[in-house]
Amino acid sequence: MSSVLTSSTATSFVLMCLIPSLSPNCAAFTRSSSKLLFLKTLSSLHLWVEAVSGVGDSDRAQLFTEVDFLYLPFNFDKKHWVALCVDLTCFKIIVLDCNVHLRTDSSINTDLEPGARMLPILFKQAALNPTMTQLSPSPFAMERSLFIPQVTNHVDAGLMILFLIQAHAVGGMDDCVDYSIDSIEDETKKLVSAIILAGVP
Repeated sequence: MSSVLTSSTATSFVLMCLIPSLSPNCAAFTRSSSKLLFLKTLSSLHLWVEAVSGVGDSDRAQLFTEVDFLYLPFNFDKKHWVALCVDLTCFKIIVLDCNVHLRTDSSINTDLEPGARMLPILFKQAALNPTMTQLSPSPFAMERSLFIPQVTNHVDAGLMILFLIQAHAVGGMDDCVDYSIDSIEDETKKLVSAIILAGVP
């Protein structure tokens, strides 16, 4: 069984665009008597369903049945990089943050709340398998560890969250907590080499 769906997928791209765009609509969404009907009015909904369904990607692993985690980089106000780990087995969003001083837990929760509320309903709308069809509409829980190694440089932070995603995918939170910031330079060189060898433009 595949355990992760990484940020290189279209699903993650749609999520990165969708979560901030949902914020202005969150109050109306909360008041709406029909959450699904409200979401169907969003212009980006078809993009979400297509991305999660893996349209045009025959090798896409299925969420919930073959994929346990969905990872994506996320940026607040163009200055605060974090990695979001959507845990599909525990129905929660784990925030991997190497700059915890930039934002309080309350601020993080406020900014991510629209996504946490709407994700389960969006997954249910995609209805790719019985698990998704029967998914509870309850909001995903959110948590942020305060034990992640911290960096001060903005560029290092952007790279760091990529390495935290890799660490979490391999060894969970333990590997994230144990990650050495001294290895960022060497890991970056390896990443650049891998991109060049893969022929990524």
